[in-house]
Amino acid sequence: MPVYNSQQYLREAIDSVLNQNFNEWELLIIDDCSTDNSFFIINEYLQKDKRIKYFKNESNKGQLFSRIVGAKNASSEYTLFLDSDDKFFDGTFSYLFNLLSNNHNFDIVGFNWTRESEQSLIPSDNGVDVELFDKIKIIKYCFDIHCFRSLCNMCIRTSLLVKASYNMDLGQFALLRNGEDFIHLFNIIQNADSFCFIFNYFYFYRDNPTSTSKNKSIQMFLDQVMSHEYVYSNIVNHYISYNSFREKRIDVIASLVFRFIVYCFKHERHISVIKKYMQIIKKTTIYRLFAVNYRYGTKRKRFFMFLFKHRFYLLCVLFSNIFM
Repeated sequence: MPVYNSQQYLREAIDSVLNQNFNEWELLIIDDCSTDNSFFIINEYLQKDKRIKYFKNESNKGQLFSRIVGAKNASSEYTLFLDSDDKFFDGTFSYLFNLLSNNHNFDIVGFNWTRESEQSLIPSDNGVDVELFDKIKIIKYCFDIHCFRSLCNMCIRTSLLVKASYNMDLGQFALLRNGEDFIHLFNIIQNADSFCFIFNYFYFYRDNPTSTSKNKSIQMFLDQVMSHEYVYSNIVNHYISYNSFREKRIDVIASLVFRFIVYCFKHERHISVIKKYMQIIKKTTIYRLFAVNYRYGTKRKRFFMFLFKHRFYLLCVLFSNIFM
């Protein structure tokens, strides 16, 4: 569990582990240099339960680094990730333990999660949805069908996590504060030999307005663009044909690239800075997919993209602030 200034929901997150009816677990908390009362809350639990272990980063490193610290220090065969403002539903650990006890072949078990606003919509049907034992099928399933973006709705073999962590270039991704899960997940999945997905809803995702994923900025959108660039270019280059990938994922890519472009023009006032960002994005594989395939939709979008393609950047700034 990475923790950074999570005092508001931290107790609820830790209690969701303590209240499980399966007792053979360890909770590794990685404090990413919190400046609020998070440590004092954690310390209370450290005094109560020896299964809770505490680590602190030397400086603020972000979730990716913190998750890797946790994986490298885990002693269990399988690992679950929990964000410090979310929680597990009761019975999660016992169900997963029974499933994996009966089948040790699974490297990854994926499961459903629900947002705070959708909790009343959870269906009652449970059971195994799909079992995959082919690397190409696993990658296609995770990125073409269910479109996983988080590590929190997966139970992952710890040795696989450690292997993926050592294979990652942390220097390249150290500054990412959005999209880092996507990159980490890809490195995990491409080393997996078996995957299982179950219907059960085990994870509660809180719509927390103070989380890094909710704090919109140009850098946030750029992080997302670059994480998608890394993952999708690797998928296309090594696993899935360009045409097959383009047909299934172009809508997601187009939406992300378009939102990034509009956000830049709407919130950045210096044309020189906008040009710098546009130079970065135009070099990416996903921009080329976007430029060729994106159906611009409304007249406003089409006109905005006309201005953008012809580099009328001042007009893009004006138009985006009035109409977009």
